[in-house]
Amino acid sequence: MSLVLACAISYLIGSITVGPLLAAARGVNLRSIGSGNIGATNVMRAIGKKAALVTLLGDLLKGCVAVLLGMMLLKGRLEIGLCGIAAVLGHNFPLFLGFRGGKGVATSLGVLLAYVPFLGLLFAAVWVGTFRWKRISSLAALSAFAVTAVTGAVLYSAERPVVLILAILSSLMHRQNISRLLRGTEPRMGAPSS
Repeated sequence: MSLVLACAISYLIGSITVGPLLAAARGVNLRSIGSGNIGATNVMRAIGKKAALVTLLGDLLKGCVAVLLGMMLLKGRLEIGLCGIAAVLGHNFPLFLGFRGGKGVATSLGVLLAYVPFLGLLFAAVWVGTFRWKRISSLAALSAFAVTAVTGAVLYSAERPVVLILAILSSLMHRQNISRLLRGTEPRMGAPSS
C-alpha cells in the first residue's frame, strides 16, 4: 500500500471525533460550553469525568491505531510516523466536523506511545506532573511536548522529525492558549474559560 493511501486512512481514523459524539448523545453541543474544544478537558466540563475518560482513551487510540497501521503496511520509520501525524491532523481538522477539531494532545500521545513508547510515557509523566502542579491543561500539554521534543531530538535521530512536527503542530493549535499563558489569564481547571 502506498504512503499516500496509508496516510489518507490514518487521517480518516483521526477524523472520528469521540467527544462530540458522546456530547451529542446527551444533547450537548461542546462548541457552546467552556473552551468550545472537542477534547477530553472540555468534555469533562460539559458532561463529566466518565465521558472525558472515554474521550481521552478514544482519541489516544486513534493515534495508536494509525501508527500500528503504518507498521503493518510501511517500512521506514519516517513513513510510519507520517501515518501518526495524519491521524493528528484528522483530529485537528476532521472531515466530519467541517475541519474544526481539537488540539490533538491525546491523539499525539497515542502516536508517541505506539511509535516511541519511552517518549509516550515521558509525555504522560510530564503532563500529569505539570497539571497536578498548575492545574492548567494547556500548560501541561505544551510542557509535555517541549520535553518530549528535546528528548526525542537527542535520543532518537530516526524519529526526530515526527516528534518535532507533533510539537510544532501542538504549538500552532495552542496559539490562543499561549497568548493567555503569557498574559496570565489562562484559566485553571474548574475556572471558566476565557
